[in-house]
Amino acid sequence: MKRKEVDRKIKIGMMSPWNTNCGVSIHAELVGREWIKMGHDLTVFAPDESYWGKPLTHPDEPFVKRCYVLNRGFIGVPDERLEKFFKKNEILKFEGNAFVVQNLELMPIFGLRDIWDKINCNKRLLVIHEGSPPMFPEFYELEFDKIICFDKRYVDLFSKYFPRKKIRNIPYPCHKWKPGSKEQARRKLKKKLKLESNLDLPIDDKTKIVFTFGINVKTHMAVLKVLDQINNRKYRLLFLALPTEIPVDDALKRYLEERFKFLKVLPQQALSFEQLYEYLHAADLLILHKGRTGNIVVSSTVYLCLGSGCPIAIRESKFTEDLGKEVIIYRDHEELKQKIIELFEDDGTLLSELHKAIKRKIKKHDARKVAREFIKIMK
Repeated sequence: MKRKEVDRKIKIGMMSPWNTNCGVSIHAELVGREWIKMGHDLTVFAPDESYWGKPLTHPDEPFVKRCYVLNRGFIGVPDERLEKFFKKNEILKFEGNAFVVQNLELMPIFGLRDIWDKINCNKRLLVIHEGSPPMFPEFYELEFDKIICFDKRYVDLFSKYFPRKKIRNIPYPCHKWKPGSKEQARRKLKKKLKLESNLDLPIDDKTKIVFTFGINVKTHMAVLKVLDQINNRKYRLLFLALPTEIPVDDALKRYLEERFKFLKVLPQQALSFEQLYEYLHAADLLILHKGRTGNIVVSSTVYLCLGSGCPIAIRESKFTEDLGKEVIIYRDHEELKQKIIELFEDDGTLLSELHKAIKRKIKKHDARKVAREFIKIMK
């Protein structure tokens, strides 16, 4: 740790999801934990996720204060019914250098507007996660010193709604490069899955493990048919699907596992970063068969998972506009099939080239560098 980072310690308040499975929380945690490592003082004002039944990925740290409910019900329209859950005094007690709001569209906007000028801080920052400009006027009533956008797409869009001089382009952060031993990871996961799912996880080289999490397993029906075509070529496939929020219906689970013998739907679990990386280190491929959207988006899942070294296959869409050779992008089912065969039957050259591209991406989006860019603005 550089001495100058500690000597210039600042106090930061951040209003954001935390310790939960969503892109906003991933961004906040990757950057926020770097601020702490750099010696800064962080207080996180997080939502009470129990209102929506959203599980936490990790027990809260002492610096986390849950004091409001997010508008997860009907995004784009403020829900005044949720304002009564906003414990404004928690934020009013804060005194510091900077106050950061992540994804304002989801926040208790009316209550926040009421106390905005009373928040004791020198700088106010807004991190844009919104993929399209919110249509309700309250979103634009709060004054921020800087508006943080992840890339040129966001900058070009939100420059139409905020003064350009206030907008800063700071990239979405990547998890650090942290590859692991596949053999060790599989042995560890074997014990876990035997206990939780009565699954005897194979650890031999003849088995290729394909992993997915978070995305509804029904969304992967086309992927399952592709995998069915290449199963037992020169290897056996095992497709592990892990729901992170809503358990899969028992009848659907039985049907899918009977139809596709290589599929195992695991019990629902909200994964911490460390737990997620255990699965990624054991896997040969992560598949993200994401749905279509017309909004600007980044794949927070990709940025979180790249550091594991596990190859990531993702369907071409708005989610891949900011991605390149660090992931395997496929346009249709036939291309996915061919790219999986190439990866699994290669001599290691493709994986080596993929890892080089991943390291370049991580270097560009290094979480410590991203955190420092924020600190420069806050001082």
